[in-house]
Amino acid sequence: MYTINDKVVFTSYEEAVKYFNITDTFLKLESNPGSLDKILHGGNVIKVIGLGKTFSPGRPAGNQQLKSQRPFFTHALNPPHLFPVFYKDKHIEYMGMYKLKDYNKKLSPSGFLYFEFIFHRESKYYDSQSI
Repeated sequence: MYTINDKVVFTSYEEAVKYFNITDTFLKLESNPGSLDKILHGGNVIKVIGLGKTFSPGRPAGNQQLKSQRPFFTHALNPPHLFPVFYKDKHIEYMGMYKLKDYNKKLSPSGFLYFEFIFHRESKYYDSQSI
């Protein structure tokens, strides 16, 4: 772990999970051309595609089933409903704690149906009590 411009960054997801002592669900976003995952409004809103087969991070490779999205819904329904989020470009950056606000079923440019989950940042700081 080290800092760049006051941001906590890691060399691997394993290092981040160990540092924060995460034992439950967390989200991984990756920099990838053509990704349908989006970071909006300075990181305060993120849009993430659902779980399923992917060509590459953020690119669905087949129709996604509702039952595959169970981890998102299960975690979002249990208080306090927060997901730690990490973003990987050249290094892995901790973005904050996010809450699921909405979801949509959409059609990808390749013609696959996929789920898009919309999360809002609740805190930039990690609190292990809130997972």
